[in-house]
Amino acid sequence: MALEHQKYKEAEHIFSQAIELNASFTPLWTQRATCRTFLKKYEEAISDLECVLSFNPKCTQSIIQKGNIHLELRQFDEATILFESLRQLGETKSADACLKKLKDVQELELSKFGVYILF
Repeated sequence: MALEHQKYKEAEHIFSQAIELNASFTPLWTQRATCRTFLKKYEEAISDLECVLSFNPKCTQSIIQKGNIHLELRQFDEATILFESLRQLGETKSADACLKKLKDVQELELSKFGVYILF
């Protein structure tokens, strides 16, 4: 696991250098966000994805990635807003899949405390 962690740290550094050379090439930002998510640098990953979305507010990959980070952080309201926004972009299937995942995580969280909600 330590070797994999080190590879993500190295990749994060390389993507950072590449961003300095070409900040408008958004795939660099999304790839660095992926590295940062793996490294549990969630706020930095969200910041990277916000940069992508400032260039392209319709980037569904970045919306989903950002929503998944909020889901990981158990920030369910933020995740819901992001996943619902996919519908406005014509990505109904993606929205449905992401919202189902969100619902499953919420149910799992509640079941840990013996709370069950019927949807």
